[in-house]
Amino acid sequence: GNSGGGGGVGEGKASRKSAAPMPGGKFDGQAKKNKERKKEVEKAEVLKKKQDDHEAQQKKEQADKLAQEEADRQREMEAQQQRQKEQQQQQQDADNNNKKDKEKEAQQKKAAKEQQPQPPPEEDTTKKRKSTAADKKPDNKAASKSSESNAPKAPPDAPPKKGRPSAEAKKAALEPPKKAV
Repeated sequence: GNSGGGGGVGEGKASRKSAAPMPGGKFDGQAKKNKERKKEVEKAEVLKKKQDDHEAQQKKEQADKLAQEEADRQREMEAQQQRQKEQQQQQQDADNNNKKDKEKEAQQKKAAKEQQPQPPPEEDTTKKRKSTAADKKPDNKAASKSSESNAPKAPPDAPPKKGRPSAEAKKAALEPPKKAV
């Protein structure tokens, strides 16, 4: 019976031996967990770096975008200023043209005013001439004018008659030298 008992003890040892790796298993599990945690930490770090990179990229993009927008805005402002300048120039040109036109108009009006008094004397002379040419039907005004200017006491018929021969005489006087030349 003793030997049997011994066997039992041996079995017990063996079972203890087989159970012995347990703490090692626990340790392995811990190491595995540590490894996983390390991996997670690394992953998190990589993720964070990625995120940081992404943020940095975004910031850069945003900065670029802002810079681009700023540049665009600057360009737009310059374009607007250019447009305003052009508009002002056009306005100025228009104003200048208006001024010129107004000056021209004023000059024309002035010239017209200066010219206007001149036609009436011409009309008077034509009237005088008419009355001279057709003294049977004298224009009363012209007749009275011509009679006033020439000889108030003479009848209206007299001045025209006086005027005619002198013109013809002048013509006659002018023609012979012409022929001679």
